[in-house]
Amino acid sequence: MTLIKEIEEVSIADQEPNFVNVRKNLIQVGFFSVSDVNNKEKRQEKIVRLNTFEDQGQINQVEIIAPRKYGLPTTGDLTLYLAFQNLLQEKYVFHKQSLNNPVTFTSYELLKRAALSFGPNNYEIIKKWMIRMKSTTVSFGRENAKFIGGEAVSVFDRTIFFKEKFDNGNPADANYVWLSDWEKENLVENSLIPIDLKVYNQLKNNTAKTLI
Repeated sequence: MTLIKEIEEVSIADQEPNFVNVRKNLIQVGFFSVSDVNNKEKRQEKIVRLNTFEDQGQINQVEIIAPRKYGLPTTGDLTLYLAFQNLLQEKYVFHKQSLNNPVTFTSYELLKRAALSFGPNNYEIIKKWMIRMKSTTVSFGRENAKFIGGEAVSVFDRTIFFKEKFDNGNPADANYVWLSDWEKENLVENSLIPIDLKVYNQLKNNTAKTLI
């Protein structure tokens, strides 16, 4: 079965979509990479070159850099990110509440939205996901400019996992995430693209998940 065929068949089978809006730029620059199961080395860096009409033919260079310990965000991180965006929309956007830092959520509700099991290993995966979303840097520049990388951003500014201690020594009663200003722009309507979370969660192939 081809990847496109798999997406089409899953889409047809599900008649009640659950759309989640995702930042267009984050997907366009290839922030999430398909895991290479044959390579045990974690990828730390990749460069994406984009040529768009809005930029009048200039080539934008995007460099994505991650620490060696955690590596670049993968399809598994995309799954949790979509579930997180779904949570943000339901808690804030649909109720027209202001989005203030920090954002709190439980690992249980994130795993449920991501259609993942509630085993202890997946709770550890959420912790690593939070760290990876904070530590991965996206650097923007122009290939034909004298200075490349004029802006460097991340998705999360700070994270505290459940039961980790705050500065005052008190343990966290949930997961806490401080969104970066760049990430807060996710809720700006004209910068979003809709993805059907139900269809995504039913896909088995990681490449198909990135194509959806």
